[in-house]
Amino acid sequence: MSDFRVLGCDPGKLNFAWAVYGDAGLEDHGVIEGAPDIDALTAAAARFERIIRHTEPDACALERFHQRPGKGAVRNMEVVNLLIGECLIICRHYRIPWLLVTAAAHKAWTPRNFEVEVKEIVKKGEIGKKYDLSSYEEWRELPTDHEVDAANLAKYAHDHKLLELRRELQGDD
Repeated sequence: MSDFRVLGCDPGKLNFAWAVYGDAGLEDHGVIEGAPDIDALTAAAARFERIIRHTEPDACALERFHQRPGKGAVRNMEVVNLLIGECLIICRHYRIPWLLVTAAAHKAWTPRNFEVEVKEIVKKGEIGKKYDLSSYEEWRELPTDHEVDAANLAKYAHDHKLLELRRELQGDD
């Protein structure tokens, strides 16, 4: 199999993190400006298209946006989901297969398969645990948690979800 590269994207209103993960590991990453409002969608989509042209991925995985309680108004969800839609249109234009992934899916996959630190958290009087994905060996040098999420998503799609697609695209049995 030749090198297969996945662009992982964690889009947001303020920041849009991205990372490229290939057979040799993390290749590139960064953060661009997101879309703070509907009027900024065209510019944000153009920035995403530049990333596509720069990285030339074989596939793209984007984190789905779910509104979390206490994390902002519904209008946040609308803008980010419109941005995700624009990104998928761009992927389709460049004939790049894409996958939408929930945060829970890729963030739960990593600690089941790789060593990460666990932090105890106290919420509403109950003790729980939270996995620190930035403690994963490959992500330790990444400058932001947003880039950690994008890299983790790219690895998840590369190693787990897109293996069948990879074989199909490359004609491997």
